Amino acid sequence: MHALVTGAAGFIGSQLCRSLIERGWKVVGIDNLSSGTLDNLAAVPLTFVQADVAAGLDQCGADRFDVIFHLAARVGPTYVVHDRSGLLREHAVNTLAVISAAERMGARVVFTSSSEVYGCNTTTPFREDDALTLGAPSHPRWAYAASKLWCEHAILAWSEERGGGGVIARLFNTVGARQSHTSGFVLPAFARAALMDERLEVHGDGNQRRSFTHVDDSVRALIALAECDRAAGMIVNVGTSEEKSIRQVAGDVSAHVASRYGCGGRLDLVPWTRVPERPSNMDVRLPDVSRLEALTGIRFADRWPDILADVCAWQARLLGLVPTAEVA
Repeated sequence: MHALVTGAAGFIGSQLCRSLIERGWKVVGIDNLSSGTLDNLAAVPLTFVQADVAAGLDQCGADRFDVIFHLAARVGPTYVVHDRSGLLREHAVNTLAVISAAERMGARVVFTSSSEVYGCNTTTPFREDDALTLGAPSHPRWAYAASKLWCEHAILAWSEERGGGGVIARLFNTVGARQSHTSGFVLPAFARAALMDERLEVHGDGNQRRSFTHVDDSVRALIALAECDRAAGMIVNVGTSEEKSIRQVAGDVSAHVASRYGCGGRLDLVPWTRVPERPSNMDVRLPDVSRLEALTGIRFADRWPDILADVCAWQARLLGLVPTAEVA
């Protein structure tokens, strides 16, 4: 099998490339390195094209691919709110370029969308066919959800026109080693703060709930969906059915770091008025994963201890810290 991966040097993209190659796939990766890094692809034997998506696809010329995994996107709340126009432009242009290339190459497209598209919905678990409720258009954070929805519609419309070929994977909080702490992702931010013995900022009362998916599980689901003919033309939630409050997440990170590294920071409740870049009405993010299980047989176990260990160990590595038990 021959795969092309956009966003190949990113947190999820690099692990996807690695896993595909381990399964015997031939892989070409495209990334402009605006947020991904070549370090993420160290020792990964793929053909790498450093370029924006459209230019990279052009460089592939007459190459044929079985699947295009389209992961390239602006990621992280911090980036999203500061360049709404750039976000909207890039997501639309990149997705149209992928559709054009897939049409030319006869390839299937697996597009990574986001749980953000569920917006302010409160009826859980979220099902793929639920009506969606976004927040006020004046808030730039919703541009990300709107752009992902636009891309979903573009791919589904193309898929309908050609009788199948596009799969939408709505990812729910994929986390693990190599995830950036600078983009506003809560878990690596908590881990780094705890390791530096600083404040773990919990917004509001901390009772908002999230489910977290290990990156290895998300990658396994993306590959399974690419290989599943029945998934063509469908939207599929990819996540776990386990929920944790953000206050609990902060406490677990602090306790894990304290037990392993001898420090742990302290929890600090921050009123929503002090974080205007984040909507305060996103209380839940819990997926219904029955469609993923029906299509692929996959249902993820709760890997919270693994997630904690991997995220904290990676941030510790970046800071040059080792577990206290390992200090000479």
